[in-house]
Amino acid sequence: MEDLANPWELGPSEFIDLDRTLRDIPVGENLTDELDLQLRISSGASSTWTELCSEMRVVVLAEAGAGKTWEIRNLAQRLRHEGKVAFFVRLELLADNFDLAFEPGKYPEFQAWLAGQDEAWLLLDSVDEARLRHPGDFAVAIKRIAAGLGAASARAHIVLTGRISAWRPATDLALCAEQLPHPSSRRKTRVEQGDDGSAGSTIGTVSDRGKAGGPTYGYRLVALEDLNDDQVGRFIAARGVTEPAAFVDAVERADAKGFAGRPQDLDELVDFWRDEQRIGSRWDILTASIERRLKERDQNRADVQPLSSDRALLGAQTLAAAVTLIGVPVIRVPDGEDGADGLAAAAVLPRWTPAETGVLLQRPIFDGAIYGTVRFHHRSVREFLAAKGLPTGSLMRPRDWASNSYSSAANTGSRCSRRCSAPSCLGWCSWTRAYAGASLPLRPKSP
Repeated sequence: MEDLANPWELGPSEFIDLDRTLRDIPVGENLTDELDLQLRISSGASSTWTELCSEMRVVVLAEAGAGKTWEIRNLAQRLRHEGKVAFFVRLELLADNFDLAFEPGKYPEFQAWLAGQDEAWLLLDSVDEARLRHPGDFAVAIKRIAAGLGAASARAHIVLTGRISAWRPATDLALCAEQLPHPSSRRKTRVEQGDDGSAGSTIGTVSDRGKAGGPTYGYRLVALEDLNDDQVGRFIAARGVTEPAAFVDAVERADAKGFAGRPQDLDELVDFWRDEQRIGSRWDILTASIERRLKERDQNRADVQPLSSDRALLGAQTLAAAVTLIGVPVIRVPDGEDGADGLAAAAVLPRWTPAETGVLLQRPIFDGAIYGTVRFHHRSVREFLAAKGLPTGSLMRPRDWASNSYSSAANTGSRCSRRCSAPSCLGWCSWTRAYAGASLPLRPKSP
């Protein structure tokens, strides 16, 4: 979870321009918040940032570690170098500090732009960060930027970013269309009924793309693609890997290509390569990734909120085993919203204080809190930890883990049977068998 006290600090790495590509997400006519956008990503031709810059309303979605923030912050700089007006804006700061949501020194430029007639690009990052404190903060942020723009929204190219798992397809799109409508059409999109009562043609959409993709109100939804082989090669070269061919070959032999698709994960592979001069097995990669992600990178925060490596590992193992066996991927944080769905962290870790649990759930092994819940950053990491957690004997019975809303899950198909028929169990069962091998240690090495 990002430290909001330093919202402009992205980390020690420098941006590496990889000419990232994006794919459209056709949402279809039956738009609901339950729509799985991952399954909707188009298999058609990719688009570039240059192509998207011609659009007036764009939503860019990807999962944590994909590089969304780096990409659009760099896009703002590139547009400025081309002589255009562009602003990178932190959505999570808009609700309380409108001027501080802009990059240092840029708010006066924004005010000057409002007084003129030029077009501009507003790059709003990001939907999930805006919901860190409260789910309603995103709506407040959108309403504030809309009020701040006023009539100037008609000459503003607006790009929103967010995690694909944090975007509510129907609710969020309707909010954005209401507050920041596409400038070429202020009329609302509606669907006419046919004579037989069935859905007829879409009326009032702003472009052919909108008509083809369903009621998107003129907004274009796209997904940031994972890195391809060429981009991986450019990334590792820029990160100083002196033998790129050997690195790529080692990644393939270790079956670690799944960790090379997102820049944040690829960065970890590069760090492992530098430390060990090898990629090693998938076991090695996961162990190293878990060790890094369970550490607090901010020393000041680590001093104020100490949590030993051993205890952090044990807690992560226990939570991973619980969510895997019950089949509930999300975990409720101690101070989450009342009524939020998910596995109650406090029930899984009853001997932990709320402060300790909160510290653990802020470690980067978990994606940031959305709607009062977190989830493991990688499914493979969760399965690996679950296999480690089960032999420790530290787990309670399933009925003790579950929150009220999921109490039945522990006693249905979500529970792992002896034959492990539940799909959610297959990954960790493979690791459990690996732990049983004579050549592999049952317990993790001490950090």
